Amino acid sequence: MAIRTIPCDTTPTLRLQAEDHLSVSGWDQPQIQIRVQDEASLHVRNENGGWWIRCEEDTVIQVPLDSVIQVDYVHGSMSAVNLKGALKIENVGGHLTLRDVGNVRCGNVGGHLKVFKINGDLVVTNIGGNLKGGEINGTLKAENTGGSIKLLDIRRAETLRAGGNIKVKLLELSSDLQASAGGSIKLWLPINSSYQLDASSGGERIVFQEGGQAVRQVAHRYQGIIGGGGVRLRLAAGGSIAILEGDWEEESVEEEIGLRLEGLGDQIARRVQEKMQRAEERSRMAQERVERAASRRTGRGEFLNIGGMSFNFESQPVTPRKQATEEERLIILNLLREKKITAEEANRLLDALEGRFSDR
Repeated sequence: MAIRTIPCDTTPTLRLQAEDHLSVSGWDQPQIQIRVQDEASLHVRNENGGWWIRCEEDTVIQVPLDSVIQVDYVHGSMSAVNLKGALKIENVGGHLTLRDVGNVRCGNVGGHLKVFKINGDLVVTNIGGNLKGGEINGTLKAENTGGSIKLLDIRRAETLRAGGNIKVKLLELSSDLQASAGGSIKLWLPINSSYQLDASSGGERIVFQEGGQAVRQVAHRYQGIIGGGGVRLRLAAGGSIAILEGDWEEESVEEEIGLRLEGLGDQIARRVQEKMQRAEERSRMAQERVERAASRRTGRGEFLNIGGMSFNFESQPVTPRKQATEEERLIILNLLREKKITAEEANRLLDALEGRFSDR
């Protein structure tokens, strides 16, 4: 594993691009630390006073808490954890997990979006999968969600659009809300909420409470003032619509959403670490195979010296192989680039790995 550390101030600006999975987390150090398996896959430069970072493989990055981050693209999945600065994400090909972050603006997420404890606004344009989580302390706008939306303890919501169901608990009703769902809509509001309701249900059922009193039920469409009026709720659903007051009625909803799961948002970082460990093991095994290949007989009775180590080419029997692995070839190329072996010796190593032996 390669680790690169970049000294910086406490509020650096970063622009990130990732070809695979990416995990970004904040810490209280005035430096950026980047962990990758192969440093050759990492590209970093200073750009307009900030840092441009491009990663060609799984990457774990730690940055100062107040960093301002723009993510151009992540072709794999991404997690962002423990960040206070503004976070702008253009495109994530896989899943996106956000935990304990500040204001977030997000363009496209190909998979699911899971959020927990957003200390600001969350604005997201397109989500291919589901939107789940809770504790959004600013304003939520979810323009287009291909799956369902299920969110607990949302301060304010202005736009909710989902191909599936919408289930949301709002902590306050201080702004107009427009929500549409291919399935059903179920909202939980504070007790004694007042609003103007414009609801249309393809499921022929609209249920709501008024002033914490008994549930009322109407069919198809309802337009009217609830309580003393106020903000406007425009709701359209292919299924039924229910507007309830008070506590969330479903049991074990926190577990279903994932709020009790320890390490929420760390799954991607853990996968990255596991992949790095597997790659390190492959690299170690490849190194051992290269060294064994260097000690195989070539018929010349010569010794090859690599990095101060001598290998006797007559000491071991031949074990033919179909071809060298990519890791083995990279090790040989690195030895050649570092001038620890000659081009002729590199070719002889490859021949030994693949069971071919020169007569020269």
